[in-house]
Amino acid sequence: PGVAGAVGGAPDPGAPPYSGNFMVSSFMEKGPHLDSVNALENLQAQAMQAQSTMSGKRWPEKLYQMVNELTSKCPQVVSWTAEGDSFVIGDKAEFEHTYLSQYKFSTNFASFQRQLTNYDFSKDDNEYRHKDSNFHRDHPERLKHVVYRSKTNPVSRLKKRNRGGPG
Repeated sequence: PGVAGAVGGAPDPGAPPYSGNFMVSSFMEKGPHLDSVNALENLQAQAMQAQSTMSGKRWPEKLYQMVNELTSKCPQVVSWTAEGDSFVIGDKAEFEHTYLSQYKFSTNFASFQRQLTNYDFSKDDNEYRHKDSNFHRDHPERLKHVVYRSKTNPVSRLKKRNRGGPG
């Protein structure tokens, strides 16, 4: 059903009035029996999409571009490994002070490492590798499979709570 006063035609007489608030109007359109878990999942997906398009590129795409460019420009700072399945940060201080902000990442190395962890990268010495090999020099098409994961997933907790499980 449409929203009363919606652009592009006459209002649907059975539609609830538009409140001026997207969330309230969306809730009203779906009715009072809106599944709160689905609503939360939709909001999280919308927030992730908005975050990923704000800078024009998703975080893994920016990381891939940076590793490619720095491998050519200053491999002593950051470079792909010979196999191309991981990258090495050779000069952490230079990387943090010069390149993190230049490539629009947090200027704090600990925050950058936290993001790597949230995208399922593991670290061995100074070498970073994605758990599923989706971050690979020769396969940029796999970047879409490098996704953000949250350590604490409020959707999972809410689902458990709604089923009566521990939450």
